Amino acid sequence: MSDLHLDSNQFGHFELTTLKEVLKKERIDHLHIAGDLSNDLTNISLPFIEDLVQELPTSFNLGNHDMLGLSEQEISGYDFQVQQFGQTKLISFSGWYDYSFVPEKSKEEHLRTKITSGLIVD
Repeated sequence: MSDLHLDSNQFGHFELTTLKEVLKKERIDHLHIAGDLSNDLTNISLPFIEDLVQELPTSFNLGNHDMLGLSEQEISGYDFQVQQFGQTKLISFSGWYDYSFVPEKSKEEHLRTKITSGLIVD
């Protein structure tokens, strides 16, 4: 599953309860969320995942929206995490992104976040 955009879609208690019911009804034994949970990893995405983990094993990788405001060092901490499901393995990798989808901040402002982490990105 991906692109829930919890914040912009106003994903609330009703939607979370419905999601949990569907996952249970469909007997999903592991949920992987392939990014873009929200524009705020710390205050929205991670608490959402922590809630789901109480119901079933849940893993995720960052999407471009999840990376907003994070330094390269913070982002790289989520890269190359291996999740195994039986014979299948998923490896998370954020890759390169230029942040042009966020017109409120210039490319230079995003790069400043990256530079302050000690990693300079062109």
